[in-house]
Amino acid sequence: MGRSLLFSAILAATIAIPAVHAQQSSGGLYGAVALQGRIADAQVVIRNLETNATQIRKPEASGKYSIAGLSPGKYEIVLSCGGQRLASTQAIVRPGSSTAVAPLADRLAAATELGEVRVSAAGINNAADNTAPIDVSTPQLVRQYSQELFRKTGVDTSGNNGSGGPYSNLLTALPQQFMSQVASQPSGGSGYASFGGGSGTETRYYVNEFDTTFDYSGAGANMVPGELIGYATVIANGASAKYSNAMGGSVSAATKSGDNTWRAGFSSYIVPPYSRLLRRHTEDDALIDADGKRTWFLEGGIATNGQQDTAFNNTFWVSGPLLKDRLFVNLAYQETQPASRSNYLYGSTLGYAAQFMHNYHNPAATLTWNVTENQTLDVVAASNKTKDHTTIWKLDEPGDAQSAKQYFRNVLFKMDEDFYVGRYRWHMNDSMDLSVMGGYFTHSEQNLFNGFDIFAARITRDSRGQNVYNVVSDGSPDSEIPFDYSKRGFRADWVWQPGSHKLGLGAERYAFFENNQSAYGESGHYTYFDYALGSPSKDDVSGIAIPANTRYMRSFVSYYGGPLTQVNRGAYLEDYWQALENLVVYAGVRRDNNQSMLGSGLRALNFWTTSPRFGLSWDVKGDSSMKAGFTYGRYSMAVPGVILANALNDSTQQYQYYTYDGINADGTPIAPQQFGSYAVTSTVSDPRVVSSRTIRTSQQENLGLYFQDNGLIPHWSETLELNYANVKRAISAWRDLNTPGYSSAAYRYLQSLGYEDPYIGNIVLVNPGRDIVLSNDFDHDGSLETVVVPASAAGLPKPKRKAYTFSVEMVHPETPDQPVFLQASYTWKHVWGNYEGYYAEGDPASNLLGSQVFQYAALTQGATGNLPQDIRHAFLLNSSHTFGSSGFSAGLGLNWQSGANTSCYSQYPLSSDAASTAGEHAYYCAGVAVSRGSLGRLPSWWLLNMNTAWEHSWGSNRLRLEFNMGNVLNKNTLVFVSPYYGYYNGSALVKESRYGGQASLAPRSASFAIRYNWN
Repeated sequence: MGRSLLFSAILAATIAIPAVHAQQSSGGLYGAVALQGRIADAQVVIRNLETNATQIRKPEASGKYSIAGLSPGKYEIVLSCGGQRLASTQAIVRPGSSTAVAPLADRLAAATELGEVRVSAAGINNAADNTAPIDVSTPQLVRQYSQELFRKTGVDTSGNNGSGGPYSNLLTALPQQFMSQVASQPSGGSGYASFGGGSGTETRYYVNEFDTTFDYSGAGANMVPGELIGYATVIANGASAKYSNAMGGSVSAATKSGDNTWRAGFSSYIVPPYSRLLRRHTEDDALIDADGKRTWFLEGGIATNGQQDTAFNNTFWVSGPLLKDRLFVNLAYQETQPASRSNYLYGSTLGYAAQFMHNYHNPAATLTWNVTENQTLDVVAASNKTKDHTTIWKLDEPGDAQSAKQYFRNVLFKMDEDFYVGRYRWHMNDSMDLSVMGGYFTHSEQNLFNGFDIFAARITRDSRGQNVYNVVSDGSPDSEIPFDYSKRGFRADWVWQPGSHKLGLGAERYAFFENNQSAYGESGHYTYFDYALGSPSKDDVSGIAIPANTRYMRSFVSYYGGPLTQVNRGAYLEDYWQALENLVVYAGVRRDNNQSMLGSGLRALNFWTTSPRFGLSWDVKGDSSMKAGFTYGRYSMAVPGVILANALNDSTQQYQYYTYDGINADGTPIAPQQFGSYAVTSTVSDPRVVSSRTIRTSQQENLGLYFQDNGLIPHWSETLELNYANVKRAISAWRDLNTPGYSSAAYRYLQSLGYEDPYIGNIVLVNPGRDIVLSNDFDHDGSLETVVVPASAAGLPKPKRKAYTFSVEMVHPETPDQPVFLQASYTWKHVWGNYEGYYAEGDPASNLLGSQVFQYAALTQGATGNLPQDIRHAFLLNSSHTFGSSGFSAGLGLNWQSGANTSCYSQYPLSSDAASTAGEHAYYCAGVAVSRGSLGRLPSWWLLNMNTAWEHSWGSNRLRLEFNMGNVLNKNTLVFVSPYYGYYNGSALVKESRYGGQASLAPRSASFAIRYNWN
């Protein structure tokens, strides 16, 4: 009752600080004025030079002033007194932080008092491409990236990547483009940035303050056109209490809006066909096995061993005033034209070829209304319609694309997205601001497939594990009801600045719904064991007894999915206190509530979490040229929908066993005779069985210490960071009691309490390392009992993930006098423990229910060591140089990092333990226990990238031509080795042919861009 009252009390004051956080799409200004004896009559007028939106502030008695909630752009700041204009300057407002303004003073005060105000223009780095500007008003370290910077460094903003389920886009790519500290392995993992040692699923993404993170998997951001994004901001560590909880980083975008000038333009991002010189065939997904044959594809991926047409990704846009100074519009339309086409083979040993065509249409609009001088309303709307057409043929000669072929199948993947968000901002008076946001997002997709999943019937022949290959037959596709996902979100924030304090209150509510039901293997998924053992044995999946001298076939069908609803609410209270003239002390607390419902509507999970935050900001010289910052906080996150869907929805995996006399042409068995069956089901009807009764959300402790300077080295900005992250608590799906016919530590403990067969019919969510309080039908008599399984009896250790990060970054912004942009950063990182996060970066095959390691107690053996996120050294360089008035510019990018550590996975060797049914996810190699990350490291690797451009202006027209090339030297360093060693057939360990297979860096790539702007 008490926690509900606390939440309600904070919620009732739906209010916050609108402009000092990276999730914000607005920014602020602060500075000081000096007037000889007339400070009480002074005014500071802040005017947007593009929209004429104007704000007026009265400075404090000390001469200081500040303003928040400003739209990004260039501003004029004027000091006036008695209607007389005394001094002026200009500054750039960027989202997510406040900009220090050069001092303003009348002539008399400038000669006598300005030194006392201590705000020096020399100490203010106001360059638009400074990626880490100093903001002494907050302890947070915010990195900012503008669209102009994207141009200089060759960032692709063309949008949809055509991967099917496009959660890799501009926002997800930016951290790895500009930040060495988020380095992750380039192949075999999630592909997303690793903040604070976390997996790629622990970062939150925002567009105009709306949380667009894909809650189902937790990985990636929903899409808006890249050309519509004006700024992106990143907080790697130490977010304030206002921020939605995230155990990784926070990445946000602010969309561009119109202004008082009509402007228009177009851009075309052009990807040429494959060629030996510019764009080599990529094999980043092709896995070379230990014998040097390309016979396997990572996660069903495809190598581009065919050809591709030239692809054009086009954007058209127009912006301007509908009503001068009041109403502005920005319209954009992004598309592929014509549809890009590529042809490829399914591996060098498979008899299939395919043609893939991708097209999308992505209109978007922003509308900004300056209702009054103190009120602004802006709205963003975007829609994305994507279609991927795949046509498949059978080849008469496997691996020969020129041989005769016959039509096999046509698959159409469709995806529709709609995104709407509106924000209202009100400067109530000189000390109060109000901000309200509401948004809605929908995503639906149909016929998602990946690699081998395009085939209807899947047939594997196993000849003692030495010859495993796919033989594919015709048949109807597996059924998949369209995947539907939607999210609604609202938040309100209010700030009040009494004296030396800046108090913020706020609340938010997000609700998401998803529904995905699928059947896999209905058309036939058969595994033929075409050899016989001389003595009885057990099947490697189910443990079913196999008679001696018997060849057999195992069929597999799974049913999964259903509706899921989750509601996440949060409220916060925080204070920025100017404790000393140069010291800001921050304290905040956040209260979150996460609720998850069964398909029936019954509430299954109800988490309450309190997260304190603290920070210090020291303006070392008093002029915003040097800053020292400290942050501390505890962070948690809601359980991703993919785990909830498995835990809260019913699922079934059915296995049936047959003897057979042969195989028909369509893959079905000849004269099958069934001799066994096995099923694994998860059935949830009572919400009390879903989780341990004492379960709590995941939680992580973060500390950060950093130093920034803009004056020690002329023309350079430096940032030095020390970050520490420690997982205190985690949530995992637990299956030790959910596997019929198998034992485990918890199973044996319950037997010691008198339960004969304490098997339960559902997955359970638990906190590893804590006592598990279970309510379930252990006697199978239809009644629920509650039993406590001590942590020691369950055998699950506490989750451990400790990340230590040291980073140094130097930025040389481009100026007219020094037309060179240079950004260089180095990071040393050490990540150690037994918990990778909701996504197992080193064991991607285990991620259906999140990280596999805690699902079975036996799998935690050997799980402690250097985690996959332990990329010990990383160096990143981005540069651009403009050659005078010629219009030419050129840039280089360099990426170097030490190799990832390696592990080895096999089936758990004890066949009676439930962990043996998990597949190849135990830390064993060749039958010997091998600890995580103990098999050495892959080689260090490096990439050289380049970009060139020529720009020409005439009148109000501007034309820009760009050429970008990745991996210029075509380095093919080894970056991944398949860790899956083998499985057991009875007592015999069968080594996988894919074990030791290799993947290398993606080869050279190239692209062109044409951009035209009017005004």
